[in-house]
Amino acid sequence: MQEHTLTAPDGTSFRAHLTPAPTGPARPGLVMVHEWYGLTPEIDRMAAQFAAAGFVVAAVDVYDGQVATTDAEAFALMNAMNSLEAATRVAATARWLAADARCSGRIGVVGFCMGGAITFVSACHVPEASAFAPFYGVPRASYMDPPLTHGPVQAHFAREDAFANPARAEALVSQISAAGGRAELHVYDGGHAFMRASDPQAHHAPSAMLAFERCVAFFHAELD
Repeated sequence: MQEHTLTAPDGTSFRAHLTPAPTGPARPGLVMVHEWYGLTPEIDRMAAQFAAAGFVVAAVDVYDGQVATTDAEAFALMNAMNSLEAATRVAATARWLAADARCSGRIGVVGFCMGGAITFVSACHVPEASAFAPFYGVPRASYMDPPLTHGPVQAHFAREDAFANPARAEALVSQISAAGGRAELHVYDGGHAFMRASDPQAHHAPSAMLAFERCVAFFHAELD
């Protein structure tokens, strides 16, 4: 993992962690958006997992270096963050990643929890990316503009989730499809944050493995 400093459209600086794919030909790029805790080692672990599957991954920090250690701290950081402004960092990271010689220039966006909501928003507001995979995160309706969706969406949600109700995800997927876009929803037996391997209470290995395999196949189909 390599840390880089990038510049947002408003001139502010932010960091991104770059995890290159294994050596070989140029690979598709993924911009990864972190959970509500921030850019933690768990996000770096997931970035490495996707990189090993054949992608150049840039995990973008939308918290300006802040990392929460409790749910209360995470809630406060999330509430102070604007998803539309975060999407401009996703766009800047996508442009930067596409210019890397190790990247083929084709970019996807994947995010978890709060980052999943930002991924949905990016699908409407980040034309620099071509495919989007939000995990268990739903944005405010005012941040979405389904007719502007720039590429296919593959959403991954938990069947029982007090934070990100799959019914709300189904409504978003239906809106995107009704507007002429491509969107699909997969629902899993695990609970919220089932991909978080560092948290035994949240991690659900069968759901995480299936979702990862589906997501990797989706991005390779859309970006290779």
